[in-house]
Amino acid sequence: MNSVGICMPVFNEADTVSSYLLAIDDELRNRVGGGIVPTFFVTEDCSTDDTLVQLEALMSQISIKIVRNKSNRGHGPSTVRSIHEALNDGMEIIIVCDSDGQFSESDIGTIVKRLRAVTPGTAIRARRAARKEEKYRKLGTWAATLITSLLARTWSPDSNCPLRGFHRADLVTIMSRIADDHVVPAIGLTIATQKLAVSTELISVTWRPRMGCGRVGTMWTASSSVKSALRYLRFCLRATYYLFRTI
Repeated sequence: MNSVGICMPVFNEADTVSSYLLAIDDELRNRVGGGIVPTFFVTEDCSTDDTLVQLEALMSQISIKIVRNKSNRGHGPSTVRSIHEALNDGMEIIIVCDSDGQFSESDIGTIVKRLRAVTPGTAIRARRAARKEEKYRKLGTWAATLITSLLARTWSPDSNCPLRGFHRADLVTIMSRIADDHVVPAIGLTIATQKLAVSTELISVTWRPRMGCGRVGTMWTASSSVKSALRYLRFCLRATYYLFRTI
């Protein structure tokens, strides 16, 4: 299983996307080794900075396939599109990850190594340690864990962590439960994995702040903490709708 697809949405990450993808590529090729040939499947979500230029410049250095949304669709639908691109390309192992650098390349390498050691029927999901964030987001994370655990009928800590890995055979079936416009595919994947009786191994990973200038993330940027909280609440309500669609 040497073909590894790294799926990620990208929006306004011009400052750091190149260094992050190069670090992941180096980790998988030279440290995990074993003949791994990683391919990045990146959905560019109509960035307003030079993200697309940076991605295109990488095409001569790493294996990368870039698709661009016709309009800004958001993190969730862009993630789903990247996953489908990797599946359509026949990747044997598929890693889902954000592009903002919150996860170290070594942790991504650990997930790939673990997947190569187990047979299909087992997925690997990251669980973030020592995560620092705003109180309203901590509340949202705990609410997501509770709702996901109830829907999946098993305790699912940090169910919305975006970093996870799958064997192709498992992910094809799991993605049949995930809508193309799903706004929280990470949680959807957690629920669908449990519902379809694919066992999940949790791996503790180190969480770190976003790389680059946008340390908070464009999804939650607002002129005040109150507006950020209200935006997050609206997002959570919309996300709940998609979670019930997953089951």
